[in-house]
Order: sequence, then structure tokens, then C-alpha cells
Amino acid sequence: MGKTSNGLISSPASSDNHIDLDDYFCFAHVDQNSGEIMTTLDALGITHYTQFQNFQAAEFEEAGMKRAHAQVLVSLYK
Repeated sequence: MGKTSNGLISSPASSDNHIDLDDYFCFAHVDQNSGEIMTTLDALGITHYTQFQNFQAAEFEEAGMKRAHAQVLVSLYK
């Protein structure tokens, strides 16, 4: 992930390049160190940001993630 000329963080590169969850969380402005984030991802078996395309925000909520986090993580992938 890079920065644009005005200093803003640009979106993650296409899936052709390796983007890890740390970069995706940074882009989404989600603190992955919040207890429920990693617990939920572990419970759902998510290890790469592209896996967000296979889920609805409601599924993350049901697994214990806050609604705002669930919505942003799913919507930014699309």
C-alpha cells in the first residue's frame, strides 16, 4: 500500500499482489487489536482479505464482531 501525492493512504493493490490483513485493516481504519476482530476472523477461518467477499456483514456480527467493523471490512472489498 502506498500514499498518494497528497499523503492519503491509497487502496490496497489488486489481488495479483500479496496484501496481508494488516494492510487491509490499515486501509479500512479498523484496529485489528480489538479483541473481537481477531477472534471473529479466527472463528470464521479468514486469513486473507479476499475472503471478505465470501461473507455478509451480518455473519461477522453473529460471530461477535461490532456492526461498524463488519460493515466496513465487507464493503471495502467490493
